[in-house]
Amino acid sequence: MQQYELVILTLNEQGDGVLENVKKLIGGFQGAVDEVVEWGTKDLTYPIKKQNAASFFVVKLTLSPEYSSQFSQQLRLEEHVLRHLLVKRVAKKTSKTVQESKQTSDKEKEKKEAQPKREKKEVKETKRKTRSSAKKK
Repeated sequence: MQQYELVILTLNEQGDGVLENVKKLIGGFQGAVDEVVEWGTKDLTYPIKKQNAASFFVVKLTLSPEYSSQFSQQLRLEEHVLRHLLVKRVAKKTSKTVQESKQTSDKEKEKKEAQPKREKKEVKETKRKTRSSAKKK
């Protein structure tokens, strides 16, 4: 089971009814609703299906990956849903993994510092050799 986040734009009057239909649809695909957040009614930047305002909802859900495309297709058929977006939720890095990544980057820095630095003269001589060989060609 994969965790998803669904954002739905609905007609103003139909928000709660559409939400109930979405919950039934999720249950039909053997999923579960984890959390529902209502963002409220907002004006749209441009009209969608001749509507200038919509109710916004965010639904956090758990669904099997093989049903995600079918679920999204069923949402498109819902007449009171103006737009929807279904995305996978990615687990946040824990403090342990952040510390591990810092340790590896520190080790890489130490390795770079441990390598002997070439003298300026050596660098200049190498540049001269490459320039002279390029001129010969």
